[in-house]
Amino acid sequence: MLPFALSSDEQPDRPLLRSVNEAALSLRSLVKLHVGQPQRTETQCDAFRRDVLALLPQVDEATILAVATEMCPCPDIDFTTASALMERSRDAALMIHAEAVFLSEHYCQAIGRRGKTEHAAAVALRPDLTHAMMVALIDRDETLVDTALADNHSVVLPREIRRTLLLRGRFDDAIAQALLRRRDIQALERLTLFMRGDSHARHRLIIDCAPLLAPAVRPSQGERPMPARLAAFQEAGHGRYVPLAEFLGLDPAYVERLCLDPSGEPLALLCAAAELKGFDTLAVLAHWPTQPARQAGRLSSLSEIATGILPGIALALLVRIGG
Repeated sequence: MLPFALSSDEQPDRPLLRSVNEAALSLRSLVKLHVGQPQRTETQCDAFRRDVLALLPQVDEATILAVATEMCPCPDIDFTTASALMERSRDAALMIHAEAVFLSEHYCQAIGRRGKTEHAAAVALRPDLTHAMMVALIDRDETLVDTALADNHSVVLPREIRRTLLLRGRFDDAIAQALLRRRDIQALERLTLFMRGDSHARHRLIIDCAPLLAPAVRPSQGERPMPARLAAFQEAGHGRYVPLAEFLGLDPAYVERLCLDPSGEPLALLCAAAELKGFDTLAVLAHWPTQPARQAGRLSSLSEIATGILPGIALALLVRIGG
């Protein structure tokens, strides 16, 4: 693709094409030689800056991105050169903000606090993030920036940053999915994102968290007979959630959310917490209005959850999931 726009009746001549190609080759060679030097004098850096700035107007965006990538590991690139690259190419600007070692902490912190959203998101991916830079990023409260920070596996998230992202992740799927991909967040912390995970992530959280919880106790209502428990599920299946919520000691609005979830894992935990037996559990799962068990292979997986977890532990999981 030509690096400039032509009118329909204009054709590039060969000297112009050759000039553009020669400039691109010259710039690539210049950058490679400069970056490859073990040491660079101030005079060499000044000459490099002048030559780069002279060649930049003659080259295409692909060349700009290539030389920006080449410069990122070099600490001796001055900000004037970097700015010229970023003005010419959006991709180069994102690359530099995410990876360039020559950007100062002060500059990155300022971009994190007041810069363009996409530039701040690129800064959030840097492997050298400091605590102050993370605070600046998290204070923006923007999904793109928060998701990038949550997806940065090169840094350990400080406790307060982690807790803020976990809270936002409960209401934002992109942030939640990024957090669930991390391995440095404890299982019980990730449990608050349970409703945002897919079936695999939910099953993994149940397995990881169940041994870590003490059993929760239902409100004292005597030994409620099985028909009464089944009746509570029948009521919930018809949109009346109060009987089941009162039996388990959960908020009716929360029970409604659990019952309406299309994946079925929350429903399976409700069955386990209510101590439904094998056939009754299968009946509830198989005939539930949202039909989670009718998806291929889901009935077996859900019944394994419903029958394989102690009632008190299932209730404890539900309490923690609800936050």
